[in-house]
Parts: sequence; structure tokens; C-alpha cells
Amino acid sequence: MEELQRRLREAETRAEEEERLRREEERLRREAEDRAEEEGRLRREAERLQQTLESKINPATFESFIKSCHELIAVPLSIQPIHKSTKGSITSPTGRYCPTTLRSWTDFPRLREELFEKVFSLFHPSASPPVEAFLSKEGVKTVGNLVSRRHLGSELDLMSYERFAVEEHVTSILQELLKLDTKTKLPFLGSGVSFENHANTLSDTPEQTGRRPRSDQLCVFRKDREVETLLYIIEYKASHKLRPANLRFGLRPSNFWEDIVQAHEIPLDKQEKAIYNAQQLSGAAITQTFDYMIKEGVEYGYLTTSEVFVFLRIKEDDPRTLYYYLSEPVQDAEVQDSEPFPYSCTAISSVLALCLLALDSKKRDQEWRSLAISQLHKWVVDIEYVLAKMPPEERSRTPSESSYIPSSPLSSPIQEGQSRRSRRLRDSCADPDDTVNNPLSDSSEEDDPSDRSSQVPPGKRFISPPRPPPLKRQPQSQEERERKREPDRQYCTQKCLVGLGNGGALDQSCPNVALHQQMSHNGTHPISKAKVAMLLDSQLNNDRDNGCWPLMKLHGARGILFKMTLANYGYTFVGKGTIEGLVCHLQHEAKVYNALNKLQGSLIPVYLGSVNLKKPYITTGLDYIVHYLLLSWAGDSLDDIPCCDIDFHHEGRKLQKELGRYGVVHGDVRPANITWNSELSRPMLIDFDQARLKQKRPAIHSHSIKRARRNVSH
Repeated sequence: MEELQRRLREAETRAEEEERLRREEERLRREAEDRAEEEGRLRREAERLQQTLESKINPATFESFIKSCHELIAVPLSIQPIHKSTKGSITSPTGRYCPTTLRSWTDFPRLREELFEKVFSLFHPSASPPVEAFLSKEGVKTVGNLVSRRHLGSELDLMSYERFAVEEHVTSILQELLKLDTKTKLPFLGSGVSFENHANTLSDTPEQTGRRPRSDQLCVFRKDREVETLLYIIEYKASHKLRPANLRFGLRPSNFWEDIVQAHEIPLDKQEKAIYNAQQLSGAAITQTFDYMIKEGVEYGYLTTSEVFVFLRIKEDDPRTLYYYLSEPVQDAEVQDSEPFPYSCTAISSVLALCLLALDSKKRDQEWRSLAISQLHKWVVDIEYVLAKMPPEERSRTPSESSYIPSSPLSSPIQEGQSRRSRRLRDSCADPDDTVNNPLSDSSEEDDPSDRSSQVPPGKRFISPPRPPPLKRQPQSQEERERKREPDRQYCTQKCLVGLGNGGALDQSCPNVALHQQMSHNGTHPISKAKVAMLLDSQLNNDRDNGCWPLMKLHGARGILFKMTLANYGYTFVGKGTIEGLVCHLQHEAKVYNALNKLQGSLIPVYLGSVNLKKPYITTGLDYIVHYLLLSWAGDSLDDIPCCDIDFHHEGRKLQKELGRYGVVHGDVRPANITWNSELSRPMLIDFDQARLKQKRPAIHSHSIKRARRNVSH
């Protein structure tokens, strides 16, 4: 009986446990269902939020993007009150080259409109839906909120604003254009553009900085594969230093040298005094940009205060005349308060137009720059000295204006019922600098300076300026000079240039051997190494651009690399160029190469001599190159070698040890001074400007060097 009761209790216990487990399983099942239902709800909510977010950030069309940028970025712009802004005035133009004549660039609105129409038609094709590839309105609004949060009170503020308000958007438009078929309408785009400052210069000494681009300046480069070419220059001027009224009244077609630069007598009348101040400030500002445009050899440039843009052009056949077009995007749009919206007149569209014009232009060569400089005056008198005679309250006064006059004709490619191809500029927004009102526009002749003395108002003294330099015509056009120049060639091999130095046989693997053979009679090199330097000296002093291409990315503290080709013979190598103040360092480097003659072409480049220029080669960044150290091409940077597993420290020690056998201490062995030579499949050491020569050299060289040279001699 007890056993039966025990079994019964055990059965009841098992039943209770099973029931408990069943209830627990049911609870867990319900919890799992609840979790699944909650997860489903959360997933649906996330999908809904994602759809809502995507609807706000969907890429926009070109049309809506341009309008959003104007309304949400340009219009909210605010300027810091003068008492909270940076102190100082416009950078002095003293010592800078200035234009002789200032003319209105009257066809800029037409060019801008035509280019905008081409871009618009590419993004809004008639046979397919518009391209949606640009920042959405919500995204533009975010950018606008960010850049308008800070009131502009300095050039640095302005540069930051322009980067995010204009320049990045111009870059993105060009990047999207490159994805389309632009061969018919815009065949000159290259690989796009980049906005950069002048970070690479050979010297920052006081005597150099006066002619260097400053931190309130930006350069725009065209990108073509590995080559970058300067397109135009941007000058930033804080609005509290150069107000819109100063530019409106200060920029007028004129004989600039006589009417502005030589006008040292301050008027007595308050309004005339304010206009005089505006002319001096505006003239100083454009002179700085003009000076750099001439020296850099570019056709286009602009200066901006964020409120005002002054677009500039120097024609190839008339370097003494500066053409300008003044644009105030926000004001221009406000005077036209009805549809259609003036898309082409916005800041982004205007800068895009200038960028496209520059992409279709050629950079001026060294000969053009030298001839242009020889025809120009320098601004001599410091405007601060002149304007200091005016009380501070008068200097800060701007000319009075009764009403705003728009700077440009307003038009739009988006007009209902009207063909885009038949759009015309609107007559209601005529240019105040029109040729009818200004005889010194780009379609008229200059005034006779002899008549100007009779136009001097009472209370002012006429200053007779020195006679301008005679207008010189170039003996050849740049196009004619380019036709006579050497084409770009591949670098000669190390073995080729070693053979050139010792009078050996030609290297049949050299890419230029056919040209070498044309001048050779017995299968050896047709000229000596010394003759190469002598002929190249004559070649470059006759035409600094002939067979000479700057490799601006290969830039050191004391030199810039140039690719060099000797005409007729085809010898191609590099020249390490430097400025006058650093020539001694390259001369020292030449001595080191001579001391290491046995290592040339194996561990170090082949030294071919030096060239001195009679007229400097002006680089992008305004380094005045006067001396070249001629060397074989050592190879690519270690950073550019894919999957490079070179032990730098090990190779550096080996290279330094070999130099030591020849009495040389490099003094600057680091990755930047070691290249990889694919021809020899080994590293090479470069840059010996800091090397030290010991007193004694060994009489014989090591067996390791003999082994290293086998790659060259066999």
C-alpha cells in the first residue's frame, strides 16, 4: 500500500511538473509572438521613417539645386558689423603690375548665358527625364544653416563660406558633367577641377613673399590624369574692407593708370572724396589680382567679397587692358521679383561659367609673360599714405546711392512656352557699364590722354603721368611657338645616360634610341654629356617652355622637378629647378654627384650638368626658377608603388653605407628621398643638397658597387 501511494505521489508530481513546463512553454511562446509582433512594428516604423527621410534627401535636379543654393545659402548671408570685424585695409598694391586701361567685359553675360544653357540641356535633356544627381533641398538647407551661422568678419571667414557656398557645388556640377556625354557641347572638361592654395613654394623669406600669392587667395586647377594646370585665380576681400558701393562706384571703364594710379590729389567735395576713396580701394583690389594673373599667365580670374563678384579677363593680344564684370547675385535676383528665376545670374552659375571659359583657354607661356611685364607700369605710391590724409570717418564713408542698378541682364533657360534655344537677355536689366554709357567698353577706342587736362574739375591738380611703355607685338604668337616645341617623350633609361657620360654604345632598350641613332654615325652616342647641358642651355634660353614641363607635384624644400627633352636628340631626363637664393645648394649637390660618379645610374641618378636661365621661369606659386640641375629620372615615390614591401630602414642603411665608401654622408635619408626605379628593380637615393663631403675618398670602389652596376652595363 505504501508503495502504491509513493508511486501515486510521484505520478502527481510528474503531472504537476509537466503542467508547469507546458505553461512555461506557452508563456515563452506568447513572449516570442509578442517580440515578433514588436519587431514587425519596429521594422515597419523604421521603413516608414526611412521612406520619409529618403523623400527629403532624394537627389535634386540641376534646376532645383541652383535655385535652392541661391535661396538657402546665398540669400541668408550676413556680414559682421565693422566694429567686430578684423582690422586693417586692402593689401597694398605697391610694387605690383597694374593695368593701363580698365574696360567693361560686356559680353560676359552672353557667354555666361550660353554656357548655362549648354549645361542645363545636358542635365535636362528634352528626350529623357532630367538628371537627379544633386544635393536635395533639405541637404542644401543644412549647408545654408551651417555657413550662415557665422557672420563674415574676415578673409578667413569668407574663404570658408565660399568653399561651401560656391566652390564645392561648382566642383560637384563638373563631376556630374563628366559622367555624361559632353563631347559635343563641352569637349574641354578634362578630368575636372580642384580648388587649392599655394602651399608649395621654395622660400618664405621676406623678399619673396611680396610677390607670392597670399592666404586670402585660391587657385583653380584643371586636372588631366597626373597633370594639373592652373586655370584661374580667386581673390577674397572681406566685405567690411571693400563694400559693394565701393566697387559699384570705384570700377568704371577708364584709363586706369592715369585716372586711378596717378590720382594723388584728394578732392574737397564729400561725394567726390567718397568716390575717390572707392576708386583707390577698388583699384588696389583688382591690381593685386591682375598682377598675379599676368605672372601666372592665366586669362581669367575673379575677386569676391561674397556679396559682390568681379570677374576679370586679360586678352592674349592686349595684356595692358583688364576687362571686368561686376555681379551682385542676390541683388540682381531681387530686382526681378517675378518668374522666371534668373538661374544663370546666381553665384554658382556665374563661377561655373568662368570655370568653363577657363577650361577652354590656354595658359600663357613664359615668353608671353615676359613681354607682358615689359609693357606694364608698377603701382608705386602706397595708397595708405594717400588715404591717411583723410579723416577715419571719411575713409569709411561710401558714395551715396539713390537706388540699386542691377549689374547684369537677367534671363532664364526655364520659361514656359519658350524654346530654350531662343532665350534672349531681358532688356529690363541693362548693364550699367553698357557701351552706350561708357566709351571705354571692350568695343570702343581709348580716350586721347591729351584731352584729359581740360576735364580736371576745380580743386584738383592734374598729374601728368609718365608715358606708358610702348606696346610691343610678340614676334610670334604662342600657337606658333608651340608648333616648334619638342613633344612630350618618355624618360631615357639609366643605361642610356650612363653610356652618354662615358661615350659608350647606345642602349637599344631606351624609348628614345631611334632619335639618338638619327644623329649617330657609329652606334655610339652622338654628343657628349657636356654638350647636352650646353645645347639645353641654349634651347631654354631661347624658349623656356621648349622641352620643359614642370612637375609641380614633385616639389622639395629647395627645388622643383621639371621634365626636360633635348631638341633633335631626344634625350629626356629631369631638371631640378630652384630660385636665385637657393642656387648654392644645387651647386653643392652637383659637387656631391661628381664625387659619387661611380654610383651614378645604379644607386643614384646620372648627373648631366647644369643650366642657368637669363630670364626666370615663373612657376605656379610664383617661384622664379633661374637654375636647373640635370639628372636622370630616378623613379617613382615609394608611396606610389602598389603593394610596396620595401624595408625602408634596411634599404636606407645599405644606401648610406655605400655612400660612406665614397666619403659622402647624405644627411637626409628618409622615405621621401628614396625612389623605386622599375628599370633597375631597386631603390635609388636622391636629393644631396644637405650631403657632406669627407676629406678623403677611397682609391678603389667595393665589389658590391660593381655588382650594383651590372644592371646598367650589361
